[in-house]
Amino acid sequence: MPITSTTNDAAALTITVVAAFAAEPLRLLGPDGWTMPKAACSPWP
Repeated sequence: MPITSTTNDAAALTITVVAAFAAEPLRLLGPDGWTMPKAACSPWP
């Protein structure tokens, strides 16, 4: 089933990319890590 396989691949890639971008700021900021993802999605600080 190519559609299922493609969907699973896309989901895995998305999770991997999100984890790669989220892990470093979360690790650096510790408990305040959520400020980084919020700021990344917002045009203002």
